[in-house]
Amino acid sequence: MQTEKSMFSVLPTELFLSVLDELIRTRSGKHPVAFPPSDQVTKTLRALTLTSKDIYPIASEYLYTHCVWLGNNKTLELFARTLGIDLPASSTGRLCYGSLGHSSFFRETKVFSHITSMYLSPFRPHLKNIGVRISHFSTIVDLLRAVSSTIKTLYIDFQPDSASYGGLGPAKTYPKSSVLREMHNLEELVISWDYEEWFSCPPPNVKRLAISTRNLVDGWVDWLDSTPRLEILVGLSAPGLSDDAVKNAFAKCSSDRRAPLDIVFAGISWFHSPVKGDIDWKDTDPIRYWEVDIPVSYYGDEKTSAMCERWIWENGLRGSLFNSDKSLMMTENQERRVDDAIYSAGFV
Repeated sequence: MQTEKSMFSVLPTELFLSVLDELIRTRSGKHPVAFPPSDQVTKTLRALTLTSKDIYPIASEYLYTHCVWLGNNKTLELFARTLGIDLPASSTGRLCYGSLGHSSFFRETKVFSHITSMYLSPFRPHLKNIGVRISHFSTIVDLLRAVSSTIKTLYIDFQPDSASYGGLGPAKTYPKSSVLREMHNLEELVISWDYEEWFSCPPPNVKRLAISTRNLVDGWVDWLDSTPRLEILVGLSAPGLSDDAVKNAFAKCSSDRRAPLDIVFAGISWFHSPVKGDIDWKDTDPIRYWEVDIPVSYYGDEKTSAMCERWIWENGLRGSLFNSDKSLMMTENQERRVDDAIYSAGFV
């Protein structure tokens, strides 16, 4: 009878890769940002890494490429420790006898080079403990710096619900980090609304960006000239958007941008409002403003802000956020002309 090791050694590599590709395939054809630890894909890949030395390099490549889901502070610390990142002295995950040693076999797998996508929500269950948040942030920065040359898709969920926020940010107690600026290969970033309290500058080559904030234009406009390759920016619906804010964003937009920047506001349909002031869209505008209608909860008992923020995260993690159906935002001038046309046609 063939042993387990000999069976894997005679299995053609191409066949095994085909099996793994089929394992991570989804019905929609889109790969999620990361499969969570409870997903069967993650469990299967993890089990395969423990099978034999022959299969470990390939299985670990798929595991670190598709399953880096750090959903709480414990998984953050354990993952960082596994990668050889020193933890703060106050960390519960720190080893009492020093840092973790790696075998030459582990180093040869080049784990860091496989980490191209990551979901990071490290402050659970300590969302309101500022001391714990600051302590974990140093580990987060070290982790992000370790993968800065390879990461392409990054989701950072520091504070998922702005409605429950009570002035917990570290703006005056912890220096902001510029680590995002070091991520030259990062193309897609989804980040929670409190990003400005932690990071001082954006990734330079980001193409797809989403922020769970209503202060989308005013908050991000100062960074527009630092992100010349940005193609689409998604945020929460902002009632009362003025023509001054739009013109200010136009002025900040880089003149060498190859295509218009799409700014998308996601919200409940009846909360959408036209751009205030005397402005009309032109084909030459450097920015186009869009709206996405978020479906309302069946029971209608969920807070609007929480529902909209959850929509961004759920669609982002599924890989469908930036391809959502959207319609061009209207200006007050356009809305007035539509109303006049309806009135003239005798429909009212």
